[in-house]
Amino acid sequence: MTKMSDADRLPIDISADPNFAERLDLFRSAATATVSEILRQCPQQNLKEGETFLEPGQPNHHIYFLLSGRLDIRLKSPQSPIADTIEIGDCIGEMSIIDGEPTSAYVVARVDSCVLLVHESVFWSKIATESEAVRNLSRVLAERMRKRNEATLRALEKEIRLEQLQKELGAAYEIQSGMLPPGPQLVRDVDNIDVWAKMSVVKSVGGDFYDAFRINEDKVCIAIGDVSGKGMPAALFMVRTMTLLRTELNSTDEFGGLMSKFNQALCDTNIAHMFASLIVLRLCTKTGHLECINAGHSPFLFSSGGGEFREIDQDRGLIAGVIRDSVYHVEKMQLNAGDRILMYTDGVTEARNAEKKFFGLSRLLLIANQNQVSNTQNLVKLVFDKVEEFTGPIPASDDTTLVALQFGRARA
Repeated sequence: MTKMSDADRLPIDISADPNFAERLDLFRSAATATVSEILRQCPQQNLKEGETFLEPGQPNHHIYFLLSGRLDIRLKSPQSPIADTIEIGDCIGEMSIIDGEPTSAYVVARVDSCVLLVHESVFWSKIATESEAVRNLSRVLAERMRKRNEATLRALEKEIRLEQLQKELGAAYEIQSGMLPPGPQLVRDVDNIDVWAKMSVVKSVGGDFYDAFRINEDKVCIAIGDVSGKGMPAALFMVRTMTLLRTELNSTDEFGGLMSKFNQALCDTNIAHMFASLIVLRLCTKTGHLECINAGHSPFLFSSGGGEFREIDQDRGLIAGVIRDSVYHVEKMQLNAGDRILMYTDGVTEARNAEKKFFGLSRLLLIANQNQVSNTQNLVKLVFDKVEEFTGPIPASDDTTLVALQFGRARA
């Protein structure tokens, strides 16, 4: 059967084509001159790309023949997966004129299309008298039912899988959220420090993380990190990373050795060959003595006594989870009252706007220094607001996380 081209202009001129009825599947071998003449008198309807032509529950009294374009059959909504496709020469609506029931699915124009409308009264009184047409209708119905049943089962199976995946992602998000310290204010039961954090994930679950926990009466551990990848794999690796971090670093032993043990444990369980960049701080809350290890992460920003922030030039070690015998250098600092630290993931500096420009470290420093804020909570909020203002309607491509720490009170 020769199909009409999608490029045919709408409406389709069938008045001068004596063979057009033969291109309609229902009239194959039944396209008599009488049938052709009847069809030429039937109206046509043009459909725009994306237009919903029929909906479930809609009364229908026509058979529709597709003269040009393409139509999609969808089950639950006009946006649900495609259950079947109507090609040029095929018909739809035949079940309604047989059993009198409304339509049962959505019919959506994939491209600009044109359909020929044959009313049920015309079909039964003038066309169904042709025995070959009735025989073709039976064949079309049998093929259509078999094809639709198979397609419906496939579509329903996909939707069930999607619903199950969404439930699993929801559960994973709850588990992931439960792994993070209750916030946004962290270690709130520890005197002399103020720590705030915020994270925004791109997908249902993310790969960024932060953590803060007490080691003993005087020391706390604070960390921020970013694992490779996104979605469920990244989230699972993030959970593993946080679990090992707490297990290995919850000790007052030599800090670099503890970090090496953490990296070794992460490598030993890393069959997916993922990795994590992170900064880990160990702070004595009484003296202000700070130890810091950077495993391939962006250096943190430091403000002395509430003054201007500057980037701390650290010895960045190798990302964690890659080489088992990696050695990590411990940087030591002395924090005084009012000193602040701002840690971030690359979702901040690599956020892009409509012009594809990066937010960048320079802009982050400028914002932090030009907008004096009274505490770490306002600092975190300020940076997040400025990132959102910079990107505008452009959706984020990476998770965004900030952790801000202040030691003691700022100088008056």
